[in-house]
Amino acid sequence: MKFIILGDIHIGKSTAIGKPGAGKGLNSRIQDQIDLLDWVLDTAVKNNVNHIFVTGDVYEDPKPHPTFINLFMLWLKRCEKEGVYVDIIGGNHDILRTGSYTTSALDIVPSIEMDYACAYKEVTTINLDGVSVTLVPYRDRRMYEVETTEEALELLKKEMDVGLKQATNDLKVCIGHLAAEGSISIGDEIDDELNEIFCPSDTFAGWDYTWLGHIHKPQVMHKYTDAEPYYVAHVGSMERSDFGKAEMNEDKIIILFDTESKEKFTKIKLPNRNIYKIEITVPEDKDTTDFIINHLCIFDKSKPLNEAIVKLEIQLSQDVLSVDREKVTSYLYKNLNVHYICYFSESRIIQNIISDKENIISDDMSPEASINAYWDNAKDLEDDDKEKCRAISLEINKQFEDSLD
Repeated sequence: MKFIILGDIHIGKSTAIGKPGAGKGLNSRIQDQIDLLDWVLDTAVKNNVNHIFVTGDVYEDPKPHPTFINLFMLWLKRCEKEGVYVDIIGGNHDILRTGSYTTSALDIVPSIEMDYACAYKEVTTINLDGVSVTLVPYRDRRMYEVETTEEALELLKKEMDVGLKQATNDLKVCIGHLAAEGSISIGDEIDDELNEIFCPSDTFAGWDYTWLGHIHKPQVMHKYTDAEPYYVAHVGSMERSDFGKAEMNEDKIIILFDTESKEKFTKIKLPNRNIYKIEITVPEDKDTTDFIINHLCIFDKSKPLNEAIVKLEIQLSQDVLSVDREKVTSYLYKNLNVHYICYFSESRIIQNIISDKENIISDDMSPEASINAYWDNAKDLEDDDKEKCRAISLEINKQFEDSLD
């Protein structure tokens, strides 16, 4: 028996950094997400996999655009055509809720009774050939309507215990949309930390292997040992979504589980589009545009920019020339073949020399004398500008003193 575990999909996420679609075309980030789904299906077919488990958060928004719903339904139909079942766990981004009651755009899946797709809002165990898979949708304190997260964790364990008892195979796998205690997030996964349930690794000790969605950074939380024979990990999200170091530099993966293999599972790297934030500071003695292009060339040798999304931040010293933006943009697109420049900023370092006022102004000086001493020692203005400022300061002081009479 083989199956694939796919992390959070988040259709509709990070469109701000995507290339806008022309006419009726999709934003490039949406197209990337659909292309990745198709790649996962192709991988399933090539490896004779007949089940894909999705860890939740199919959509970025709990009220997804109808286009996104249609795109995902079309993908499910492609899976059905290939004979691949898709089981979807409800994530926090998938639900609208009032207390413990939730509705979801995923409710359409059971409503239209698709033969090869199911969406789960309750803890459910599926007994397959040689392996039992327990699916655990998202839960937090508010959904249990209790006072503390400790109480919520106990109620979650009770739900999971029911699922564990439904397992009929010796080999047991848990797949859920939960946060493991001690996991490292990329920053935007947790909606409300006060109500989030952070599960200790031993919460999953009843299963041989556990993979969780929700947290977007792939990470192993508990390694399988003889003393504690269970494995817990976050599979991570499907797509790179921002310019944080973890998202830019670390691979995204899916899990291929095979009950017949000795290792039981392998990690397969997803073919994500690279996204890079490039920060360049141009020194005073350099030609601005040539320096930037040379820096980009060097960057490309270590981290190829071919078909990447680029965020470019240029910082200039005070006296260097401004950037020839057209030349830099042309170099990125034509020479380095970047997919899209989503952001191109240019700022200048302003050097202010601040006088030591304690040495030039004292408490026994008159206001007029203090003003003159200040502007006599100012270093950051031309003489004409300095005298204009001195005159304005003296005039303001005079008006103030006149108001006191």
